[in-house]
Amino acid sequence: MDNVIKFPKSNSNTKFIPLDESEVDDRMSFLKHYHINETLANVIPQLFTQLEAAAFDFGIEEDQEDAYIKDGAFIVEAVRALLCKYHGMEHPFTELANSVFTDEGAEVGTLRVVDSIDLKFRNPEKGNS
Repeated sequence: MDNVIKFPKSNSNTKFIPLDESEVDDRMSFLKHYHINETLANVIPQLFTQLEAAAFDFGIEEDQEDAYIKDGAFIVEAVRALLCKYHGMEHPFTELANSVFTDEGAEVGTLRVVDSIDLKFRNPEKGNS
């Protein structure tokens, strides 16, 4: 009798409640955001560590740290936009990339930076901002 595995009895009081489509969509959206944030939490420190190893140490002095924070945040959001696009999600930086880069007048397979941009960001959840 010692080699018998006893499985727990199923609880007949527990009922399976099916989710409606909007609940499934909400959970999938949550999982996608979670995946993106976890990926960023792992990748971004590695990226900046590699830059530091290549002698690009941003913020050695406390007074210099603020000089690079916006550029660093820009990199983080650009990566976030790329990951959102992979999951079919919107991010305002996608519009920025579409406005900043063009293939007009560039060699095949390359992009060039436009001379000027006129952008107004909008939050897809709140409409125009």
